[in-house]
Amino acid sequence: MADAVGAEHTFFSTCGSSLSVKSAMLAVAGPHEKLLVGRDAHKAVVSGLILSGIRPIWVTPQWDPDRHLAHPPSAEAFEAAFAEHPDAKGALVTTPTPYGTCSDLAAIAQVCHRRGRPLIVDEAWGAHLPFHPDLPTWAMDAGADVCVTSVHKMGSGLEQGSVFHLQGDLIEPEVLKSREDLLGTTSPSVLLYAALDGWRRQMVEHGRALYDDALALAASLRTRIAGIDGMHVHGRDDFCGPGRAADMDPLQIIVDITSLGTTGYRAATGCANTTRSTCICATTAGSAPS
Repeated sequence: MADAVGAEHTFFSTCGSSLSVKSAMLAVAGPHEKLLVGRDAHKAVVSGLILSGIRPIWVTPQWDPDRHLAHPPSAEAFEAAFAEHPDAKGALVTTPTPYGTCSDLAAIAQVCHRRGRPLIVDEAWGAHLPFHPDLPTWAMDAGADVCVTSVHKMGSGLEQGSVFHLQGDLIEPEVLKSREDLLGTTSPSVLLYAALDGWRRQMVEHGRALYDDALALAASLRTRIAGIDGMHVHGRDDFCGPGRAADMDPLQIIVDITSLGTTGYRAATGCANTTRSTCICATTAGSAPS
């Protein structure tokens, strides 16, 4: 897997990325030590803080007041946090978000590495990113030290299948592996391992062609949905730019239904009550996506 994506070391987890991200956190900081953490972090990060005793220094995401959603924190926000807390042991950022919006990872990595600190990226929604040039830059190519991915999300692994990657010399591979051993099950599922490795092989042999097709399908679907009255498909113009995200995964299709006079919650309920769901991700201004 490391060869497939260009990482130096790769570890498989059969306990999901929840285990992987905790392992990465424990490899960077210990009890009462500081870690810069994007405030839009996953539940697994919060539970990792509780288990480890690490002190979080919260970094505020970039808030879109018009659409009521958060994009990942900026490099400037991490720079300011390090300036206030120079003793922080490293940083953790979540990107892409479930909306597909991405941070400027290269800039955040530079902020960390100027201080000799590692960057952990919770890239749970980005397992596919290394396998096609038209997708956003993935964490290792951007200079991150540890990248956590959920293959069951944007790959084709079974639930609980996760992979985390390591590069550079700021974290010893033996340390990261020992933290995974500490938290992982002693009875891992061979079926999950096989699914992870099968997906790796599929990506190496056919990934480019598969994502060629997926990207073409997503583009076609975006055009068709945008042609429906009351539907607006969010794209880079909506989500990317100064004060917003640095990039966007085109495979995440976010549909704004504000002009229909309903909410994302109601749309989701309507879809749930039909035999064929037509919702991808519906949002309205002022309501959470469904």
